[in-house]
Order: sequence, then structure tokens, then C-alpha cells
Amino acid sequence: VDIGAYEHQGIVAISAHIKANGSDGSITLDQSDTITIIVALDNKGRTNNADWWLAADTPFGLFFFTFDGWTDAWVPGYQGPLFYLNSFEVLNMPVSELPAGTYTLYFGVDTVMDGNVTWDSVYYDTVVVNITE
Repeated sequence: VDIGAYEHQGIVAISAHIKANGSDGSITLDQSDTITIIVALDNKGRTNNADWWLAADTPFGLFFFTFDGWTDAWVPGYQGPLFYLNSFEVLNMPVSELPAGTYTLYFGVDTVMDGNVTWDSVYYDTVVVNITE
């Protein structure tokens, strides 16, 4: 199969994954539930430096995960070499701590390590969580 320039450069697509409560589809939770977010990455053998992103588009704004906590600043959660990440829990909390609404979570990497989202080199996945009263 010819996929154009990428085939000839030998570039293999990185595969990012995010799941909420074990689901990679849209889920609905109520205030008595717990939410668990797991991310994984198949780097397909690529080890170049990258920006790693975990973002949440929430009813009260856009937030980014860092190892120091969540922030509304556009910053990567980690910067460094790509590696295979089998499964990493980034959030486990009672839903009662979150307002009702729709939350879209994004996990991915971009292979230009510059602290900005470089859209033409980003590999990502999303999951949608609907929280009811």
C-alpha cells in the first residue's frame, strides 16, 4: 500500500491511547462514581525527543496535566524521549469533586520538542466523559 512520502521515509505512526474507566469510547458517570484515566503509548520503536500532552477540555476551561498538577497554561506534561508506555494511571478520583458536564480528554505526543503543540507531528487519542448530577 502506498501512503506517500511517509512510506519512503520509513516513518511508522506512533499510537497514543487514553481510556476512562477502561473505556475508549464515550462514557457517562454520576456523582457517586469514581473516574480513572489511563494512558498508554506505543512508540513503534521511535525514541526521538517529544512533547507529551494530557489535556482536559472541561465545562470550566482547558487544563493541562503536569507532574506538579493541573494548570490552565499550555504546557506539556513531559518533555523527553519517546518510549513504550504500557499503561499509566494519571487520574483516579471521586466524580463528586467535578461539576456536571462534558469533559473531553486528550493524550498524545508531538515529535517536535519545543513546548508547543506542533499539529503536523502530533499523534493523539481522545475520550469523552459525561458527568451527570
